[in-house]
Amino acid sequence: MPTWNGSKNTQHNAELGNEPAIFAADSRTIAHPGLLTHIVDTREREQVPYKIRQPRGGGTEAGSMQLANQGIPRTTISPPARYIQTA
Repeated sequence: MPTWNGSKNTQHNAELGNEPAIFAADSRTIAHPGLLTHIVDTREREQVPYKIRQPRGGGTEAGSMQLANQGIPRTTISPPARYIQTA
């Protein structure tokens, strides 16, 4: 989605047709640093493309797990998609 003046929107770096985005943070969560490092290291070792998603609004169910305070390491890996919440 372009910005108000038509330039490329660099705030949201996941684009359709490109690699999945790994969430380092969103409005409800901060990814577990050890898990994030493990995922990035594994993807690099296996030469699987990825992007680190830039923080912005919105959230995922990972936020509920973090708020439960049960010590569950979590992050979100999201393939770029449209209409993900429509049925």
